[in-house]
Formats: sequence, C-alpha cells, structure tokens
Amino acid sequence: MLYLVGLGLKDEKSISIEGFEIVKRADYVFLESYTSKLVDFDINRLNSFFNKKVVPVERDFVENTKKIIELSVDKDVVLLVVGDPMIATTHIDLVLEAEEKGVEVRIINNASVINAVANLGLQVYKFGKITSIPFPSKSFRPETPYNVIKENKSINAHTLCLLDIQSEKGLFMSCDQGIDYLLSIEEEKKQGVFTQDSLVVCCSGLGSEEQRVLFGRVKELKKVLKEKLFVFPQCLIVPSKLHFMEEKALKRFSI
Repeated sequence: MLYLVGLGLKDEKSISIEGFEIVKRADYVFLESYTSKLVDFDINRLNSFFNKKVVPVERDFVENTKKIIELSVDKDVVLLVVGDPMIATTHIDLVLEAEEKGVEVRIINNASVINAVANLGLQVYKFGKITSIPFPSKSFRPETPYNVIKENKSINAHTLCLLDIQSEKGLFMSCDQGIDYLLSIEEEKKQGVFTQDSLVVCCSGLGSEEQRVLFGRVKELKKVLKEKLFVFPQCLIVPSKLHFMEEKALKRFSI
C-alpha cells in the first residue's frame, strides 16, 4: 500500500497518532521536501523519533512516479508531506497513477497553513483563490499573484500568498521579499492593487510555538520585517474588507 501522511506544521511530534503508527510499520519512508518545511526540522531527530530511516526526496522523485509506485506493489510505502498531503496539487498525480497501477492508496490528513490562518482571527470562508509568489529571475516573474489579489478584492475576499521555497538550495522566501515582488508589479501596472498603503498580514511559523504575526500597512511593516520575522516558512495575507471582529483580532498583531 502507498500512504500519503501529513506531518503537520511544527515538528515531528505534529504527526497524528494514526500517521505515527503507519510510519512505524512501513517498509520505506520518504519525506517530500520541496513544497514546504516543518518550522522546527531536523532529519536526525526525525529518524530517531520514528526509529526508522526517513529519506528526503525532491520533486523529480515524486512527480516521476515509477519508483515509488513499484515499491508500493508489494511493500508498505509512506510519503511524508509537511502540512496536509493533498494541499499541494502535484500529489494527486501520484495518487491517480498508483490507483491505475492497482496500488491501494491511503491518505492521512493533518493541519496545514490553509486552516492555520484561522489562528489570526480571520474568517476562513472569506478567503478567495490562493496564490504563490515565486523567486523571480530575469526571464521569470509572473504577474499571477498580483492578478489573483485583484480578482479576490473584486469579490471582497482575502488572499493567502504562499511564499516560494527552493529547499535544495536552502532558500526560503521571506515576507519582505514577497512584498517587494508585489510592489514591483504594482510599479509597472499602476492599478492600485498592492501599494505602500495596502494592509497586509505577515506570518512566520504558523501553527507552532515560534509563530510570529505582524499586521499593518506595507510602508510601516517594511521597516521592521527583517528584524521581527526570522522563522520559516512564512506567508503573506492581503485582506479585503475586514469584519469588525476580524479587525479587532488583527489589532493584536499591529506594529
């Protein structure tokens, strides 16, 4: 059988009891390491916790599904995923391919950043389309995040912006970098979607004891972000019109 097991957000102890028991009896355990990271991650501690070797794998191993499916034909194989295993859309391909090959699949869900945003007091059902902000390059700087924020604002919906990671290079995008990305697009498009006066919620380490949140206008937050937020992963929320209870809740994080 192939198991996709959510690790949760904080550390190895965030796994569910069911997930823990599955890992303990599995023949092979892989850790998907490219979509996110545990706030407090240590591979040696992970191995010790499960009393089993956990093998970190990159995108190619998961998306080129042949090897992991072949192993699952007559062995119990676990793919550990930070957060919830099905939030990253890439994993549905693995599930469908495995089922087509006659391999039984079980999914063990867990907490993810998608529901952890409720910690802030924002109403989850007021969130619109989620977007990702990538590390830009000379030939790659999509305007999608900016356009998603614009679209969500048009229906009075909040926007959760997930920030890029390149784990193989040890790179994790900060809220400060995400804000700069959006401001650079605003400078070109000049549509007033994301400006120095925009309200934004900057989050780091959501769902852990190291959680830090800052709320305010971009021009105010830019002065303190590098100093105040240093735990990863981080994410940005661009709120739409706030309910009075949401506004009251967010004031706890005002700089």
